[in-house]
Amino acid sequence: MKQRNPFKTLGHPPKEVPKDLKESVMREVEALKLLTDMTSLFTKGYGNTMGNILFQPKNSNEHKTE
Repeated sequence: MKQRNPFKTLGHPPKEVPKDLKESVMREVEALKLLTDMTSLFTKGYGNTMGNILFQPKNSNEHKTE
């Protein structure tokens, strides 16, 4: 006896999603995208900034007396 795969029929035929549910999901997706964009702005530059602060080469002009 062959069993039917229920996942092959999932989403067929496509059904329309209620408008309020679709808007709610899209707002949440936009908020998550904004959050990930802001996070990447701070985390990508953080390593370079800390590296520049901590491992800054000493300027040879600092100790010169004129």
